[in-house]
Amino acid sequence: MAGRGDTAQISTFDSGPTPPHSRPLVTVGIVAAAIAALYFLRDIFIPIALAVLLSFMLGPAVTRLRRWGVGRVTATLLTVTIAGLLIAGITTVVTFQVVDLADNITQYQSNLIAKIRTLKNTSGEEGVVERTSELIENLSEELENATAPAPNPPLGAEEQPRQPIPVEVHPPKPSPLEIIGRVVGPLLGPVATAGVVIVFVIFILLYREDLRDRIIRLISSGDLQRTTEAMSEAGERVSRYLLMQLVVNATYGLPIGFGLFFIGVPNPVLWGLLATLLRFIPYAGPVIAAAFPIALSFAVDTGWTTPLLTVALFLGIELISNNVVEPWLYGTSTGISSIAIIVAAVFWTWLWGPIGLLLSTPLTVCLAVMGQYVPQLRFLDVMLGNAPVLPPHARFYQRLLAQDPDEAAEIAEEFIAERSTEALYDELILAALVMAEQDRQRGSLSSERLAELVDATRGIIDDYADWEPPTESRDEEKAAETPAPPPAARAHGSREAVLCVGARSALDELAAAMLAHLLNRRGFLVARAAAATLETHDLPTVSGAEVRLVAICSLHASATLQIRRIVRRLRPRVAGARILACVLNGRMEESTASDAAGTTADAGARTLVEATDQIERLASSGEEGAVAGPPQSAAAAALGIEPEAQAQSLAQGLRRDLLHPGEIDDDHAYLCHAYWQAPEGGGDFVEARRREDGTLIGVIAALSSESIAAALLTAAMRKSLEERSPHAANPSELLQGLESDLANLAGAGDAISALALFYGPSRRALQVASAGNPEPILLRGEAADIVPVPAGPPLLTARDATTDPAERRSVELVLEPGDRLLFYTEGAIEIAHPERGFLEPAGLAALAREHRGFAGMSFLEHVVAGIRAFGDGEPEDDIVLLSLEVRDRIAPVKIPDAAD
Repeated sequence: MAGRGDTAQISTFDSGPTPPHSRPLVTVGIVAAAIAALYFLRDIFIPIALAVLLSFMLGPAVTRLRRWGVGRVTATLLTVTIAGLLIAGITTVVTFQVVDLADNITQYQSNLIAKIRTLKNTSGEEGVVERTSELIENLSEELENATAPAPNPPLGAEEQPRQPIPVEVHPPKPSPLEIIGRVVGPLLGPVATAGVVIVFVIFILLYREDLRDRIIRLISSGDLQRTTEAMSEAGERVSRYLLMQLVVNATYGLPIGFGLFFIGVPNPVLWGLLATLLRFIPYAGPVIAAAFPIALSFAVDTGWTTPLLTVALFLGIELISNNVVEPWLYGTSTGISSIAIIVAAVFWTWLWGPIGLLLSTPLTVCLAVMGQYVPQLRFLDVMLGNAPVLPPHARFYQRLLAQDPDEAAEIAEEFIAERSTEALYDELILAALVMAEQDRQRGSLSSERLAELVDATRGIIDDYADWEPPTESRDEEKAAETPAPPPAARAHGSREAVLCVGARSALDELAAAMLAHLLNRRGFLVARAAAATLETHDLPTVSGAEVRLVAICSLHASATLQIRRIVRRLRPRVAGARILACVLNGRMEESTASDAAGTTADAGARTLVEATDQIERLASSGEEGAVAGPPQSAAAAALGIEPEAQAQSLAQGLRRDLLHPGEIDDDHAYLCHAYWQAPEGGGDFVEARRREDGTLIGVIAALSSESIAAALLTAAMRKSLEERSPHAANPSELLQGLESDLANLAGAGDAISALALFYGPSRRALQVASAGNPEPILLRGEAADIVPVPAGPPLLTARDATTDPAERRSVELVLEPGDRLLFYTEGAIEIAHPERGFLEPAGLAALAREHRGFAGMSFLEHVVAGIRAFGDGEPEDDIVLLSLEVRDRIAPVKIPDAAD
């Protein structure tokens, strides 16, 4: 499979400038260089960061003074002076409290000794610690005795050795200057840093506007709007954080101080101030603030009342602050997640020490804002931000992929707690199923994983089928969200049955099941069926009532074409019934009227809630068999041709012109195509040609229109290809040109799923672009894999503003000699087996692998025979197959060197 490394190389083709592949490495290098600079130049950056932080705190006061008429310099100096006096006052109070504590600490020694003895004597025997200490001492003594050298036997005549004379060296007494240096030296660094910070703060406050303009000029790159938003958001977040942090800390420190005062812990003013200040340090600050007074409470009281009350005080205030005060005041003031705050605290502490811990939250806020506004740093917003990274439906789908249905059910439960069943089905489960259908079409969802996902989702759907809001207040909320069914619908629901049909896959059947649940809640009789079973079985009945309404649900990217084929098959079997086309593939921009016209249904819907409303409208209209025929194309109307009268003759002419096999055979590649037209078909197209430069071009398409409309569009496509293929730069451009040429000829709701390929034999490069067509199959060796080609919107849908045509981007595959690619239209995989369901791309890949030994046109003939045999009957849709075989008879291409 392309994308498995050794199978094929795929690269997105873009006519615009492609970003260099090394850009992620460049970003990593820049981040690493910035971290290194912050670490090695921390003596410079720390004062600047502190000054910026203080300027955020003092800036509002300066602004307020200036509004009162105080000059800029006076307001700045007055604010800094008051802040300095406040800091000096707090420092003085803390210093006196610490000195007082140091003077009285010796008085509490006896209490600590008494508590230790109490703990020691709580058991009659020796404690574990004491016994362990004694054991270690005994072992140490034995080891010393074992390793000590044996003493020499005494000689009576020998003299005793002389004892060494002890010598003491006393350093000279330090001079007064040395004493001053030892005392003042350690203080010079912090004092100098404080002085630099004060100077920076003053100048930042004085020249705040000038600095702001310079920063904008430096980083804006001409985008003043985004830069201004980023700076304003960063300033607001940091200022709001500091203000709220100050309020929270004050509401924490004041109760602590008063509580310790009434408990009897000494120096409560000191501990209250420390509790207020240390809470600026994330996580570690409150623990440090609580440790000292709790330890002191053990020393001041001979009993256990004071320590227990102190511990209870800190625990109670901490719980109230964390669970009541902080959520109330903070809200989303910082915009960063809790885990990001912890990681940032560790990172900045490692980088800058205790100062980094203090600055970690404001700095992380600034980084998160940069990630939100700078595309290259988007990963910072994802890693640090507190916004959900995945929407609910993506989380739901991810949990199903991870085989965790329990957590998926929890996500659904959380979602429905605030919403209705309709919202759960439409906005959560259906959106997740659309993602699953896209993965299924790409071939990235295995059949086993798909079956598990379907089973888990079906269980969740059934769990909430009869769910009702638990309270009356929630009932009122849901009433505004879900309109009550009108009386006419309830009356019809008692005697008319609705058949909900899943168009193709098991995911479509889940969508039909959700629609059936919603219709049941509105009073309808509902039956469910899969489109594959309707091919060979009778229509189901509901309580004996005949089906008069049919809803066909499809999540496929080409749902319009898919439903149109099903409608064509069902019309003769449900004569008089009204049909609803539920195009649930997530393309919300296209109108439901266009869906109805494109599928020849009576009405269209894009959501499940809209589908239930449309069913009620159709039921209440009372129209019996008022079925709209296929839309007449603009070209047929202009020529005055009646489709019913001329359809057969034009279809025969189309067969004579296009149904013959076509092939292009040379030494480099072999391109061939086959077209089997169903008796009721006439809406598929295939064309292959070779340009003068040797490029092979192939186009296959499936048209939603039939008979004369299909004949006219087919002729127009051939003419457009003749004019545009010699000049088109890539398949995407060719498809866009085809759409432009056909726009004026197509009828309302017409759509064309198409695929275009360009093959350059000189370097074995294949470019493919898809407009809603199934993905091709690559045969390489013994393997047959589905190539992931992005399926853009079908042709003619962009004129209804469904999607940007640029989504039909080209992909490039580098092929190898012996490779064979099989391209096909929807009809090849929509053949249905009575028991096994639809063939699907995986089944077609198995057929291609089975017949890979045949070459050229014989290969296509055997694949078509296998498709028809799978369906146990004649296909009801056209089948178009196009095969490209890469040959090895290619002369090596010499790459010129500098000398050439």
